Amino acid sequence: MNKKMCLFLLFLSSSLQAESWQGEGELGVTLTSGNSETESWNGRIDLKHDSEQWRNSLGLQSLKASNEALVTAERYVAALKSDYKFKRNYAFAAFRYEDDRFSGYDYQTSLTLGLGRRFWDSEGKLLDLSIGLGNKRSSDSVTALVSSEAILRGGLLFSYPLNKQVSLSEELLLESGQALLQTQSVTALAVNMSQNLAAKFSLTATHNSQVPVGSEKTDTITAVSLLYRL
Repeated sequence: MNKKMCLFLLFLSSSLQAESWQGEGELGVTLTSGNSETESWNGRIDLKHDSEQWRNSLGLQSLKASNEALVTAERYVAALKSDYKFKRNYAFAAFRYEDDRFSGYDYQTSLTLGLGRRFWDSEGKLLDLSIGLGNKRSSDSVTALVSSEAILRGGLLFSYPLNKQVSLSEELLLESGQALLQTQSVTALAVNMSQNLAAKFSLTATHNSQVPVGSEKTDTITAVSLLYRL
């Protein structure tokens, strides 16, 4: 499935009940001029819809950086997850598309089904664990070969308010197959400036156990951005 089709499906899913979705968006931009010309920006949109029986989440992320007109990083991610709730437990279906131009892959997609449990979810405190099975497809950017394999998916969502102004969060995703293990960790600190606005400091680390020759296995992104809660 290509990127255009993936984004279309995500847009269609969100527009079905657009009036009842809530979420947040963030944007970070860095520009320098003079002795060096650099530019970087990162953006993210997370939307959530929670009903008595269903909990849906939609996420879009992008990152681009350049130095002297030479692109040094470019990454796009789209993810959709639907939970069918049984009180604290739930069954889920999740789809993820990643296009990282510097990872050694043209794209990576995964579709998984599984079970999870939400241990905390009140007063800003959240702890959610999930595990599932699915399939992952990866396209090698050097050979253009597409590989497909069964995977085990593990997920962790954690959020904890340190005080009224500052909150800490961690989002961990693991997709493990026979040939490839991919992990992604997003650790963030948000400082509230108003009811809807916050400054966010985040560290994203992505690791692929196997990459084409010439590519690094681990990428890290340190970002400072402005967060707006919808």
